[in-house]
Amino acid sequence: MSDKYILYLYDGIGDLKYIWGDNDILSLQYAYKEKEIGRCNLVLPPIYDIYNDFDVDCILKIYRYNGIGYYLEGERAWLLQDPFYNSSPDQKHIELIFDCSNTYIDRREIAYAAETAQTNRTEFADDMLRNIFKQNAGTSAIAARDLSAFIALQAKHSAAPSISKAFAWRNMLDVMRDICQESFDDGTYLVFDIVCTGGTDFEFRTYTGQRGVDHGLDSGNNKIVLREQTGELNNLRWGKIWSDSKNYAYAGGQGQSTARTIAEQSIPNHINRSRGNRREIFTNASRNPSSAAFLNSEAKALLAENRARLIVDAELQDRPGFVYGLDYKFGDKMVLETEYFSLDVRLDTISVEYIFNQESVSMEENLSLILHGELYI
Repeated sequence: MSDKYILYLYDGIGDLKYIWGDNDILSLQYAYKEKEIGRCNLVLPPIYDIYNDFDVDCILKIYRYNGIGYYLEGERAWLLQDPFYNSSPDQKHIELIFDCSNTYIDRREIAYAAETAQTNRTEFADDMLRNIFKQNAGTSAIAARDLSAFIALQAKHSAAPSISKAFAWRNMLDVMRDICQESFDDGTYLVFDIVCTGGTDFEFRTYTGQRGVDHGLDSGNNKIVLREQTGELNNLRWGKIWSDSKNYAYAGGQGQSTARTIAEQSIPNHINRSRGNRREIFTNASRNPSSAAFLNSEAKALLAENRARLIVDAELQDRPGFVYGLDYKFGDKMVLETEYFSLDVRLDTISVEYIFNQESVSMEENLSLILHGELYI
């Protein structure tokens, strides 16, 4: 019988150190989500030199068996952050804690002054993501910040809406999340990822529509329709959220008192749904230039972020002919159908436990596959 998992551990410069199968590990847990830093916890028997063998940024690749062959789980690699030796009366073991490769994004600040070409931009949102990475971790960064020797840049696609944004001296991951949200608010789903392309080489990529394969409403014969009655869904929850919504936004720019520049954006059909339903919100955008384009963009983004919406969350469940890692994978877009609506949803969160079951005396895998869909009302 094939191992469920095969793990490859490389040192920080890409030289292979260990290959582990099911019988070599005590447990494996990992979880990751779109636009986030995933976390992996690997527990090993205490037979290694933990002090010297496991240095920072050792690279772990997780290959999972899907019934036919092995595939690189999530197209990602994991960077070792915290190695521990644990000892108790019952057991001694080594615990290795990893972050996924998106941590490279989180390690950078937008290290440029305000109101420069690097921090005040108007361009396609996906190209903006790419250019931010290039300027802060790629070939346009200073040599000490340049990761292009092992992280390539995907070619430009110019597939997302054009937006205006200012973002001096902010964390790069936070800025990228904001840009994706603004693109979604303008009607285009946008995410990014650092994927492992082979060995220990990586590529920064952007995706519009979905992170994986399109099985959504507009995919024609490729459509996958999920229904509560047919057994693919657990813990389905959907509803409309008005409670924390806003429908009138102010963005305050530079200037003092009555001379301060203010931009305003609103959603009239929401305001008029009931008496007294004007719900206001303000953001201080004075760190940005006070041009109408930038302030209107800030007000619009604030309003969209707080807009009333329909949300859907569910846990996906395998069944015969519908198997994770074979028939669908992380980031795929599918259709969730109810008696009231059909909505595109995406498999955007993966959580896995692979642990020893005392009763069956074998390793056992527990999958949590979370779907999320969202539609502004």
